[in-house]
Amino acid sequence: MKINSVTFFSDNLGVNASEHLRVLGPLNHAGIDVKKEIASGFFDERKIKDTDLVVIQRDFSRHTKFFLDLISSAKEQGKPVVLDLDDDFLNLPTYHPDRLSGVFTDSLLSLLYAITAVDAVTVTTQALYDVVAEFTKSVYLLPNYLDDAIWKIKPLPQNKQDEKVKLIYIAGQSHYPDLESIKPALLN
Repeated sequence: MKINSVTFFSDNLGVNASEHLRVLGPLNHAGIDVKKEIASGFFDERKIKDTDLVVIQRDFSRHTKFFLDLISSAKEQGKPVVLDLDDDFLNLPTYHPDRLSGVFTDSLLSLLYAITAVDAVTVTTQALYDVVAEFTKSVYLLPNYLDDAIWKIKPLPQNKQDEKVKLIYIAGQSHYPDLESIKPALLN
């Protein structure tokens, strides 16, 4: 099946880093027409009528009624639905800020259902693949890549290889434990 158009459902009015890095950037780079739709009070089946593929991301299925109507309509119209996951919300460590705040607690059951209801799940890492593979055979490893249109990465010249290395770490507050976990290696 050739994919020419994708409808991407989000609950984010803007475009966050995950949406750009995982969905919008790669699809646009591939020349695929992407239409972003926002979760509203009710699902309108016309939103997916002229699309080849439907993509939802992360915990979008927390909009349960909207999600269930979307899945039902997609199946009726023969439109495959892909769930893209870049975090293991099902196994957050007890000390993780998102687990402590409970921000994803109300979406865990709908996420489990979504993993089994969609046609495919794409994940960022082998560890996340292994978790999702416990629930579905339609899981695919799709690692993150930097957007070449934004980041021009050049090889380091030989004469600068012994200079100090400068790192930029960009993430939300919930990724502070991740930074702490690599702190010894950074200090080394």
